[in-house]
Amino acid sequence: SGQSWKFAAKKGEKVALRAMAKALGSPLDVVLRVADAAGKTLQEVDDAVKGDFDAVLEFTPPDEGEYLAVVRDRFSHDSPQY
Repeated sequence: SGQSWKFAAKKGEKVALRAMAKALGSPLDVVLRVADAAGKTLQEVDDAVKGDFDAVLEFTPPDEGEYLAVVRDRFSHDSPQY
């Protein structure tokens, strides 16, 4: 589960994604992943730095097309404060 956003990308053009939860006061322990249009996970990251619950993902698309950026909580917490 989690929240997802579609984005278009070109083959070989690096995409940098950052999920900022802790920096905005949320208790969310971010897991950030990129999936292809069919939902297959291509890359997933957890903490940017040990102890920092925000995440940074650098992704180089294998093909031109639509991808999904998915943000979820590591422990599947789900409430308005997350």
